[in-house]
Amino acid sequence: MDKDALYEELLAKAKEDPDVLGFILAGGRGKGMSTEHSDYDLLLIVRDGAKEAAEERYIKPYRATESVEGSVLTLGEFRDYGNWDTDENWQAYNFAHLRAQIDRTGEIQKLIEAKGRIPEESVEKFVSDNLGGFLNQHYRAFKNDRDGNAFAAYMDAVESVPRLLNVLFGREGRVRPYNKFLEWELTNHPLAHLPWPPADFLASVKKVLQTGDIETMKDFYRQIRDTSLQMGYEREIKDWEGYKME
Repeated sequence: MDKDALYEELLAKAKEDPDVLGFILAGGRGKGMSTEHSDYDLLLIVRDGAKEAAEERYIKPYRATESVEGSVLTLGEFRDYGNWDTDENWQAYNFAHLRAQIDRTGEIQKLIEAKGRIPEESVEKFVSDNLGGFLNQHYRAFKNDRDGNAFAAYMDAVESVPRLLNVLFGREGRVRPYNKFLEWELTNHPLAHLPWPPADFLASVKKVLQTGDIETMKDFYRQIRDTSLQMGYEREIKDWEGYKME
């Protein structure tokens, strides 16, 4: 049986199984981005006491085929899984743009959507921390370039990119995509406040990563400064007043 047919068979079984409260297709396929090599990454939410049986039925028999991967959680475990205030918050982007194929509780889709974003009460601190980090790395890159230390300038420019992405996505309550999904994300789910056309921005990121180009870094700085001021991050920008940044 090919993996597409296997997935459909497992989904049909789950729909008939009263112990399965939720059935989530995760990974790239769950977001609508897959290749011929993509497997089916499943997350099943089950009733208390049904976890072991569900693993035996839906997950374990198919792992060796490289067609189906996944895990099984009880509803209580899923409520706590991957939350922003846990060590598993790196999982957040896994939940972005997913839809539950089965949601017998009416709660599971709401949990997915909450897990795939930065909680509203955490956005300001997250952006503030990363904005400060970006400005610091930009300043170091600018100084090292000015002083003729090209290698240090390059390293600082490269290290600024994750901070830059965290700021751009975080300002909108969104988590930075995994690298595999960045281009897809900007094309299919554009940022409302991205100061550049997505293709131009990605070309600039690539240029910085390849060469540490300081003029591109200066453009990043100017646009991030101006748009962050417009979005209320005055304190973070003013902390760098008096420093020559461009």
